[in-house]
Formats: sequence, C-alpha cells, structure tokens
Amino acid sequence: MKSVLIGSGLFAVILLAFAAMPASAHNLDRVHPASRWASSVERRIDVNLDYPAAVRLREPRSAEVAFSVGADGRLGEPVVTRSTGVAVLDEAAVEAVRRTASVGAPPASLTGRPITYRATFQAPTVRPGR
Repeated sequence: MKSVLIGSGLFAVILLAFAAMPASAHNLDRVHPASRWASSVERRIDVNLDYPAAVRLREPRSAEVAFSVGADGRLGEPVVTRSTGVAVLDEAAVEAVRRTASVGAPPASLTGRPITYRATFQAPTVRPGR
C-alpha cells in the first residue's frame, strides 16, 4: 500500500497526491478537496504553535515535523525530521502537532492508504540591529 505524502512549509502546501493527476488538474488546487483539507490542517496546527518568546534567531531556520493522519483525522506521534538546531524550537513544533490531536477526516481522494504529513515550521527571527 503506497503512502500519500502531504507537506507544508509554514505553510506552503505540496500535495504529492496530485502527482497522479493530469497537469490540467493541478490548476484546481485552490478548490480541490485535498488542498482545502491540507490548508485546514495547517491552520489547526498553526493555532497551537507557541514558540518561546525569548528565543529569536538572527538567521532563518526551520524544523520539519512528520506525522501520520488516520482515516478519522487523528494525528500520530510527531517526529522531527529536520531540526532548527535549537531544541526548544523543535519541541515547540512537535507540541503544536500534539496539541492539535485531530484535524478532521481527510477527503475521500486521500483515504484508503496511510497519510504522512510533513509540516515545516519557520523559527522566529529578529531584524539586525534589534
């Protein structure tokens, strides 16, 4: 059984499920149920993202967190697949996924196979001179 990989960069969506669709269908990503669902996942996780206020980096860094999504929309245990290099920032990204817990059932076009979601969280930065 092939897994569907859905990714985001805080949050730019890449739906690899579209890879099997004809190129003309890719233009429908704004209205496609899988795209709407992925945007909903991002919003739900983003609400739970709470980076420590004391940690601000001078250069951009991001953490990538992978987790499974069940047919009922429950999220599996998140795992950091790319670190910011700052443990508290990585943990904040993981905790955002844990606090989300469920995102609603995926659309029918994504059900019937395991779903792995990869979310990229951009760590906060400060402007030079601050």
